[in-house]
Amino acid sequence: MSPLDENLPVLLKKISIGFSWEAQSKSVNENFDLRNKIQTKKNLQKLCERKRKKYIICLLE
Repeated sequence: MSPLDENLPVLLKKISIGFSWEAQSKSVNENFDLRNKIQTKKNLQKLCERKRKKYIICLLE
């Protein structure tokens, strides 16, 4: 067995932990975004206007 074969279960565990942590943080961020969407919409519009002048087009829902 190569060292990689022996480490494979450990690597797979780290990868699965990373994915689940990423999924959790993403859902937390989405909830946070939903709560703040109304509050930040005006700020976003201002930011988008500034960016649009530079070349980045920002689409608001």
